[in-house]
Amino acid sequence: MTAPTPSQTRPLEVPALAGRRTLATTIAWVTAFVTLQAIGAHIRIPVPGSPVPLTMQTFFVLLSGACLGARTGAVTQGAYLSLGACGLPMFTGGAGFLYVFGPTGGYLFGFVMAAYAVGRLVRAGAGKSFGATFIAMLFASYVIIGMGSLYLGLFYGGDFLRGFLHGGAIFAVADLAKVAAAAAAFHGIARFARRR
Repeated sequence: MTAPTPSQTRPLEVPALAGRRTLATTIAWVTAFVTLQAIGAHIRIPVPGSPVPLTMQTFFVLLSGACLGARTGAVTQGAYLSLGACGLPMFTGGAGFLYVFGPTGGYLFGFVMAAYAVGRLVRAGAGKSFGATFIAMLFASYVIIGMGSLYLGLFYGGDFLRGFLHGGAIFAVADLAKVAAAAAAFHGIARFARRR
């Protein structure tokens, strides 16, 4: 039985997106992910009884962290929030500083934490297989849901159970599909990049 080669044991990476990048290419990738996430924010399905719709934002949050790495992924999300806070149409239901700190603000700030978490976990080995990537991204997705639900609970007068029921329960199930798609996309991009 032969020992695995380094290429078989190291986590998948996207060479064009992770590792050594010039400032120009970093800005280009950050801009691309911010733009895609803004588009994803407007692909929405309203959820009855909840101020939070289903969108494609989480898909791009997870993919940015996995492809760009923890720090650049978090910076990407910070840039996304900053542009939305300045009034650009980056979010699902509005824009501006007050919107960022409105009822759905917890999810927005959760994007930063989730992208960072995915980047760290992929770098630590969660990029080795689809299953490991899926679990890492699911964890990060639940970070978003947890932060969003807790913050939403504050707007329900401290009723955190109501915050979870209206802003967490359905997403905990619905995000399974988005997490699977993001994990598959990451592995597809990584394999394509490695063949170039």
